[in-house]
Amino acid sequence: MAKTKIKSKSKSKSKSKSQKSTITKEILRWLENAGWDERPEEREDGKGSTTYFGFMVGDEHKLNCMIMSDEEEGMLSLVASPELVVPKNKIADARNFCLHFRKEQGNLYIQDGGEINYIHAHSIDSFENELDDVESEIQNMIDEMDDYTSRLITPIKNIANSALNWKKALKLLENDKFFHQEVKSIEQVTKEVKEKMSNEDYESSQKSAKKAADEVTKQKGKKMSENKSKSNNIPAVTPLNRSEELEDGTIVYKKVKPLTYSLMSWVKRHMNLDDTIDIADDENSAQFNIDVPSPDEDFSYSCIFETDEENGLIRFYIYYFEDQIPKNKENKIKDLILEQNLQCLTGQFQIVDSEPGKFIRYYTGISVKDIASKDPNYSGEFQISPKLFRNIFEDGCIYMNIFIGEFKEILNKKIN
Repeated sequence: MAKTKIKSKSKSKSKSKSQKSTITKEILRWLENAGWDERPEEREDGKGSTTYFGFMVGDEHKLNCMIMSDEEEGMLSLVASPELVVPKNKIADARNFCLHFRKEQGNLYIQDGGEINYIHAHSIDSFENELDDVESEIQNMIDEMDDYTSRLITPIKNIANSALNWKKALKLLENDKFFHQEVKSIEQVTKEVKEKMSNEDYESSQKSAKKAADEVTKQKGKKMSENKSKSNNIPAVTPLNRSEELEDGTIVYKKVKPLTYSLMSWVKRHMNLDDTIDIADDENSAQFNIDVPSPDEDFSYSCIFETDEENGLIRFYIYYFEDQIPKNKENKIKDLILEQNLQCLTGQFQIVDSEPGKFIRYYTGISVKDIASKDPNYSGEFQISPKLFRNIFEDGCIYMNIFIGEFKEILNKKIN
């Protein structure tokens, strides 16, 4: 990544006239090339823009992110806020921890209220080819944010929850590439930075970082006020994108749409499982597979959740592949299915043909089209609770366990 050099105010003002909105255009070009639907929102004064998006770090943490351009100052900034607030009595510990991982650009800052901001600000003058490098620098900044925050957010969460003290958290990461054993205080870092640049340049850099942090606070307050005034409507949220690595090593970004987001929340937050959800290339459907052991753990069911964003459908399947249905007992099994389907409040049992024979499947589906968001770009904290997936899953497993018990009895009975 190009080394940052903060430009003076006189230079930035002279360039702003010829580069008005040009940074924003480069951001737009990057979004289009990356296949993202998000677009920059121009500031009222026309001197900059903000692009909102969500980003998953690892399998646990969502970042609410902003790419900001300041045409007047010639600045490009990336700001990210995890959905985590550090309690007041743990703020000092979290700050001490973060000091050991401080870099020249792109760092985590713990605010006085416990909010966490990742801020990475660049002067366009610092890029070798200036505006021509904006696209590649945005990708570099996002990749670095992903790498850096994926290492630090979980330890900070553990510090905040008192699961670890900050010194033990450091011990676990002492071999990390960002770790510094001999930590400098904020005052020492500030002094060294000031010595490397003029007071005017230093003030300009501080102004840009503060503007980025202030924008986070302003937008949070704006969204809170919007939510209060529209309490009966779906709250405004930032879109969420997830990165996936293809077999050839290429990184692609996919939008996580409402139903898939709700499924993801259930998988990760309620089941504490890794996010192995397969999102289709068109982003309009997704699938999650999980093997669930029987109560006696003698075998496992194969469970599949499917989401259909366009039609507002959630489908759930449970397959029992342990025993095939013998031809001479198929009628008995059909009678059992008819009887048990009348007992199920949701879903039904079915016979499915699957090599090398016929097997039992439980299937249920639900349409949420009229109660889900009508906004195709809505991809945040979904109005439909992840508990819906929990209820579908638990009810299906209960019905399946009862059915398979009686199914096995039929299989074990001799036909006279």
